[in-house]
Amino acid sequence: MNAGIGFGPVPNGQLADGWWPIGFGDEIGQHPGAFRVGGHRLAVYRDGNGVVRAVEDACPHRRLPLSMGRITEDGYLQCGYHGWCFDGETGQCTRIPNLAPDERVPRGLKVAVFSTAETVADALGWGLRTPALAPPVGPPTGEEPDAGTTMFHTQTAGRLVFVWTGTESPPPLNDLFTTAAFAFDQPELSGQVTVRAPHAETCEALVWNPGKLLGLGWLIGAGDEVVGPSVHTDDHTVRVSRQRYALDVPRASTFDTPAKRVTTHIAATDALTGRTRITVNDSAHLPAAEISVALTPIGRYRTVIRWSVAFDRAASSLKRSALKAAARTSRLHGAARAEALIDATEDAVDAAIDRLRELHHHTPLMPTNQGDAS
Repeated sequence: MNAGIGFGPVPNGQLADGWWPIGFGDEIGQHPGAFRVGGHRLAVYRDGNGVVRAVEDACPHRRLPLSMGRITEDGYLQCGYHGWCFDGETGQCTRIPNLAPDERVPRGLKVAVFSTAETVADALGWGLRTPALAPPVGPPTGEEPDAGTTMFHTQTAGRLVFVWTGTESPPPLNDLFTTAAFAFDQPELSGQVTVRAPHAETCEALVWNPGKLLGLGWLIGAGDEVVGPSVHTDDHTVRVSRQRYALDVPRASTFDTPAKRVTTHIAATDALTGRTRITVNDSAHLPAAEISVALTPIGRYRTVIRWSVAFDRAASSLKRSALKAAARTSRLHGAARAEALIDATEDAVDAAIDRLRELHHHTPLMPTNQGDAS
């Protein structure tokens, strides 16, 4: 791991300020599930209106994970141990079953909560759509919960749910990641894999060879580069254009590429979180496509990679079916393939990796000597 840019949870469970993904929107249902990002362990569910609610995954009574509980008929999150109930919007404890009739739940009994808003792909691009959204967090109105509640912020872009880990009001997600061209439909392909690798090194591999990391070489290209990359940086974003051979399988006799089909992609990567958008132009073989990638650090040496692909609406149904079949095949041995690439990235000589490391040096993700080794 490069000194100064490694990932590790700090004692209070906070990550560096930023939008961090916790999962796909369709991973979250009306039953609490356990999610993790950095040192945060979250119980996440949808309320009766479909709004995503996220709270610290530990009941303040006996610390049993709230993700092991249930949602009551009146919409509260109930701990499975002693039945304490919590409001997923404010974190306030609303019910303790063994209280006497004349006793009230103390106002100080709360769990840390993550306020939520959700944006999803619709027919006109990436915009707001029902279910109803949680109110945005703005200037104080005097009606906020008292200081005993810890409020965080979550938002989804496309099919992904993100958590804002800063203490200040969150900025909007960069338009680069929330606004797609109208020519693209909702994501049709998606996948995820957990790798035993640090977040920073996984981010470098994504910048270097995303097709091989994601198993999407048939779409993005995963073989040798035809020419050197074109690299630009803007604030904390690395933008790189590459031309690669589609296949990464050399001939045994000559070590030459067996197929000369070249693909060109342009990738924009947020240097802090690794959030990436990749665009691929149409060709004789493939329709235009946009790929969204999110990296979730769930430990010092574990990272979840999630990706989704949206194709040009003009692509034929036959071609779409063939692409989906190729995607299913590419998922075989995904973790082993990704981890091998991440290991190889350490010795790669590449301008985009150099730029990424420079940005990491100025905006380190996290102190390197804290956290677990999971």
